[in-house]
Amino acid sequence: MTSRHLSRPSVAIVGAGVAGLVCAQRLAEAGARVLVLDRDRHIGGRLATRRAGALQFDHGAQYFTAREPAFAAQAALWTRKGVAAEWHARMAILEQGRMIPVPGSIRRWVGVPGMGAIARVLADDARQAGAEVHAGVEVAAALREHDRWKLTSAEGLSLGTYDFLVAALPAPQAAALLAQHAPDIAERCTVDMLPCWAAMVAFETPLHVSFDGAFVRGAPLSWVARDTSKPGRPAREAETWVMHAAPEWSAAHLDAPHDAVAASLLAAFCNAADTDVPPPSYLGAHRWRLALPDEPLPDRYLFSSETRAAACGDWCGGPRVEGAWVSGSLLGEHMAALL
Repeated sequence: MTSRHLSRPSVAIVGAGVAGLVCAQRLAEAGARVLVLDRDRHIGGRLATRRAGALQFDHGAQYFTAREPAFAAQAALWTRKGVAAEWHARMAILEQGRMIPVPGSIRRWVGVPGMGAIARVLADDARQAGAEVHAGVEVAAALREHDRWKLTSAEGLSLGTYDFLVAALPAPQAAALLAQHAPDIAERCTVDMLPCWAAMVAFETPLHVSFDGAFVRGAPLSWVARDTSKPGRPAREAETWVMHAAPEWSAAHLDAPHDAVAASLLAAFCNAADTDVPPPSYLGAHRWRLALPDEPLPDRYLFSSETRAAACGDWCGGPRVEGAWVSGSLLGEHMAALL
């Protein structure tokens, strides 16, 4: 964290997910001094890949689509760089033991060799533009002093003062960070975020099911995916699957033990797919407490010229990777025009 070029406007961005990283890139390209902080050890938020020995699982965001021209161009660029590839998955709907094929009209992309690769390239692009990106730093307080934002860490250490503050966080966390000194923004962060349990399962032999990804109805699950069907994955002897619980089930079992959750979701998969599976060689679970916005705001971002505070994320405009990218990109461009 440097203090060079103090004459340039400074921006602190709390949250190094998709929205925060692309916002940082836009602002740094415009000449601002940008610092991105995230309390997690790894950047990217739910754009994540979990590794367990030789195994890997996309346990957060499963894939991304590209509906808006700007993001479609970004997806094409990632594909040319080799950090993304189109996933030609056999898609289905599972409902009470019935499998209904889904036509392949929607194009889906994944990160290569895992979804976490997209987070890494976003961070690299932000750094190359001049932004600083730090993981493992928790911002405990954001105070307004003399029209500037002063940040303090969870250990009580000063993290510097900045002209602008961006909360690139889930809506409840953004509201908490901005409540005291930017109530005009905090009061608009009214989106409830739903939890999601993810089970990660590996089998020594492939499962005999005729789909690679499936939306599940009427079950504890909402989604299942054969991770090893995704392009660019390292060759593995084992077949890996990710199973996402439905929001209602996740909320009802939010504090359940991880091993019990993983076992329950595997049993739900067998019921939904009407199939038996061999004993897994790996079975684990991860809890995303703030995974999905219940009803996203129509606004693509929130910004206050009075308090010089802003918020962005996939809860602004749409609960997808694309929604997060568009939110952060548009906020960065808006602030860059002001700077």
